[in-house]
Amino acid sequence: MMYLFMYDIADAGRRVSVAEVLEEWGCRLQYSVFRCQMGRMEFEMVWQQLVAMVNGAEDSLRCYPVCSDCMERMYCLGKGDSDESERGYLIL
Repeated sequence: MMYLFMYDIADAGRRVSVAEVLEEWGCRLQYSVFRCQMGRMEFEMVWQQLVAMVNGAEDSLRCYPVCSDCMERMYCLGKGDSDESERGYLIL
């Protein structure tokens, strides 16, 4: 399953830590948005790791599962990462 992680982290140290975890599992699409391909058990492990890092009173962390049908209908515009896992449209 593909997961889109996005965050708004107030503290620079926490922000770097969250980014480092996500960089181990996927690729950065934008500064605070990552695309990660992983199984459900891997997702649960990563999510719990991130939850332990984030301050819920100051930060925001979101994750959206994206099914393969949705990935095939995805639209992209502009420069950035593109690979075979993105079967939708890429407009440069």
